[in-house]
Amino acid sequence: MPTVSDSATFWSMVQGIGEVAAALLAAVALAFSYLLHRQQAVATSKIADQQRLFNQRQLLLPLWEYLGTLKDIDPQNVVWPDVVTAINKLELIALCVEGEIIDKEIIRRTFRTKYVELFEKILQCTNPPRPGMKNGRDFANENRAAYSLYEEMKKELNDQDRIAPLNKSTKT
Repeated sequence: MPTVSDSATFWSMVQGIGEVAAALLAAVALAFSYLLHRQQAVATSKIADQQRLFNQRQLLLPLWEYLGTLKDIDPQNVVWPDVVTAINKLELIALCVEGEIIDKEIIRRTFRTKYVELFEKILQCTNPPRPGMKNGRDFANENRAAYSLYEEMKKELNDQDRIAPLNKSTKT
């Protein structure tokens, strides 16, 4: 016949099994909570990235209007205030791209050719009206962000239709 001590041992074992089961369930719940948190963090990050891109692209229309006021530059008949205005606007665009204020891909797609052509015209401007005044190359060199973006976009234009090699590992 079972005794009281056997009964106490039995209930102690049941209690121990219950505590282990509770601990396991708590661990499973904690792991599930962690996974949900990670998924939520990833989703939040994706939403934030999309919102940032949307905000960057919203600036396209005002920038388009701003660039629409640029006058063409004739390196043979230079209007120096137009050169200064143009290099300042190109620098502003480059700084906005560099600071990720505006989407770089939008600038590439919409303004790359015009940007490169205008920058090259500025570089060709020589013979300032007064001795000691800066020429187009001097203005370009002073605006490092604009110059850097120009070089990057010019390389992209040069590489635009480049034919890819059949196999890079094959050498003759």
